Order: sequence, then C-alpha cells, then structure tokens
Amino acid sequence: MISAKLPVIPAILTDNPEEFARQLAFAKSIAGAVHLDIIDGQFATGLALEVEKWPVLGRGYAEAHLMVESPIDYLTALKSKKVTRAIVHLESRFDLHQLVVKARELDLLIGWAVNLDTDLSTLYPYLTQSTYIQVMGVKPGASGQPQDHQAELAVRFLRSLTRFRLTISVDGGVNGENIGPLVAYGADYLIAASAIFAQFDWPKAYEGLLLVARKKVAQ
Repeated sequence: MISAKLPVIPAILTDNPEEFARQLAFAKSIAGAVHLDIIDGQFATGLALEVEKWPVLGRGYAEAHLMVESPIDYLTALKSKKVTRAIVHLESRFDLHQLVVKARELDLLIGWAVNLDTDLSTLYPYLTQSTYIQVMGVKPGASGQPQDHQAELAVRFLRSLTRFRLTISVDGGVNGENIGPLVAYGADYLIAASAIFAQFDWPKAYEGLLLVARKKVAQ
C-alpha cells in the first residue's frame, strides 16, 4: 500500500552512492515512499546507481522505474532490495506471460510506463495484469527536463477509460506549476526528482508540491 502522505513521491536519479543514501533517507522519512530510476544505457541514457549498489530498502513503499531493454532480468535483484513494484516500459522487450509469472513468483507488483509517443491504446492487453500506469512527461533518462504538454492529454485520456480502475502516475518534469493541472485531469500520483532534490531546501520544496496537489484534490 502507498503511504497516505502522498500524492507526491520523491524520485531518485543519481549514480553517487552517498547522494543516493541521502535522498533515500529523505524520501522515506517525509513521504514514506520512494521512486527509484534504473538506466541501462541502451533503452535510455543517463546516470543512475546500479541496483547491486543499492542498500536494502526496508519498510515502506518503493517502486523501481525500469528504463531498460530487458526488464525481466532485473526482477530478482529488485526483490532482494525489497522493492514493492517494478514499473516496466511497454516499449522495452519482454514476454508478458513470462514477466507476470516471474513477478508473481517473487511477490513483486508491476506497473506499466508509457512514453509520450506511444499509442495509449496499446496498453489495453496489459491492463488485465496491472492497472498501475506511469505516464512519462519527458523522454526517459536525464532529470530536469521540461514536461511536454502531451502528458496532461495522456492523463485526461486514461482517466476517461472508466471501464478500467486505473491508478495513474506522472513521471518527468513535475513541478509546482503543472501539478495542479495534472491532478485536475486525473493523476493520482506525481513523481518528482529535480523539483525536490535540485532545490536548496528539500523539505520546503516537497511540502510546496504536496500543498498544491492537496489543494487541487480538495476542490
């Protein structure tokens, strides 16, 4: 279960072990949840700490965003670090049956990430296995990219699919200006990295994002 403090989940995208540990401790203490990025240098380019170098995550909700070509290869390692959910890109290479069987064997939840240029109708066959959808607001990889306006349109479209009980998150370019519209269009969770960790005062930055999101939810 995801912490009730949300809808803002801090995201960690760094290859520095000390910085990773600092950001992880902050995320667990203030949000009770964390979003961890994994990059293989093929599916996406950028700097992220290898899973083998992560500490065991312990209690609380932790989701791993697999920006990799072969996501099945990472599931066992993620379970050993006590990850709760693996978020798999539809654009990566995997056999759906094999992925689901492996995740069930490991008692690992899954979710689906979709890039901005992916036809959202391709999600339909996957929704029988997981209705947790992560909309990408930027090209997978580097933190700090400005969010593409198509992210809002994608959230609106997915929320219109009322026959599915979707849980929708948005990752990439989330900030204080676009959180309100994203929540209004139907996003359940907002994944924030640079909007928190590139700021001088992490607690103030996080609470500011959370305040905007909660105000919009209350309207």
